[in-house]
Amino acid sequence: MNAIYVAIRSASAATSPVRLGDKGNGTSESKAEAKRRHAHLNDGHIPDIYRIGPPHILYEWKCYRPFRGKGALGNGSTRGGGAASTTDGHSFAFGSTLEYLQALVLGQTGLGAPSDPPLNRRTGVGRVDPKPGDYDDAFKKGNIVHLLCSENTGALAPGVIRLLHVLGKSAAGPQGHDSTQYGLGRASPQSFFQHHLATVSCAIVCADALTIRNHAASLAVALAHGVVA
Repeated sequence: MNAIYVAIRSASAATSPVRLGDKGNGTSESKAEAKRRHAHLNDGHIPDIYRIGPPHILYEWKCYRPFRGKGALGNGSTRGGGAASTTDGHSFAFGSTLEYLQALVLGQTGLGAPSDPPLNRRTGVGRVDPKPGDYDDAFKKGNIVHLLCSENTGALAPGVIRLLHVLGKSAAGPQGHDSTQYGLGRASPQSFFQHHLATVSCAIVCADALTIRNHAASLAVALAHGVVA
């Protein structure tokens, strides 16, 4: 998330500040206070990154693993209507993550009549019950919300790619601003898009590798002390 924040900030002038959402120090009191301070942006859920408006532009960063042993097939139910799938990653990119996250963050728009069967995702026929997402209040306030979805393989969803393209064009424009610190090596990307695309993807993979290494070290210590059978 910090890598995409740096990308957005690098293409932003001082007159258009970009900030990280402050979610408190982990205590229930600080979380409640943080939600109160960010309620003018989106009541109930603090954005990960935001640009001061109006309209305010809010960014929600998600990084999920695409490998699921089980999950929803996207068939929905007679009671709840159509639902997002979390088990199509073997068929197409982000098939286990993006559809679910779009419903969670952006909400679901109602489709069909109450008497219709659940939405058939192959034919597009059926019912989807409207459901508010995490940013329902932001939409009501007229703010703009971007879902930035990624996977722990380093894969970036189309929304992230589009954002980096737009930022790159903005940075290279006549009135553009680019504070990116490009690498000095011969192989270092020198264009805004390529640099930040590689930086964001690399940050994800490195963070995941570090998590695995730290867990392995923890298991090694536990084994050495006879804690794990």
